[in-house]
Amino acid sequence: MKKIIFQDIDGVLYPCFHRGRLKMNQDRVKAKLIATDSYYEDANAKDLLASYEGFDKGAMKRLKKLVDETGAYIVVSSSWRFMHTIKDFKQMFHIHGLKDAVIDIAPMASSFLKEPSIEEYLHAHPDIDAYVILDDINMESHFPGHCVVCPDVFDEECLEKALQILKK
Repeated sequence: MKKIIFQDIDGVLYPCFHRGRLKMNQDRVKAKLIATDSYYEDANAKDLLASYEGFDKGAMKRLKKLVDETGAYIVVSSSWRFMHTIKDFKQMFHIHGLKDAVIDIAPMASSFLKEPSIEEYLHAHPDIDAYVILDDINMESHFPGHCVVCPDVFDEECLEKALQILKK
């Protein structure tokens, strides 16, 4: 039984009010992370800073709880997938203890819309038994019963909805 979380970033893990306000030095953050784990040596310092300081700590803890309680894996459906590799995402999510949970990136569909990418992924992976879409865009009309619309951050209410969807 395979469970998937289609994960958006902006407006879910990286709140709008954080963007552009990062105060820490990206090279210092990278050096600090490398000092604890050599896995970060070839990582992009700007990406590490975005994850380390920009991703909401509470949202990341709730996402980890969702993964831990359901055994679900993360497929990144965010527009960030157009600029980052799976290794980039693993490095960013590793900061929050989720490297092994990130298994894929949704395909680059013919349009910038997320719905075709998620549909294509689901079609290509018939072994998926349950899935939830965590996004700040409402896709309920395309994926009834599988969407959790986050109001700028993956909060406690969103976590409870996601747990219900994945534990059905």
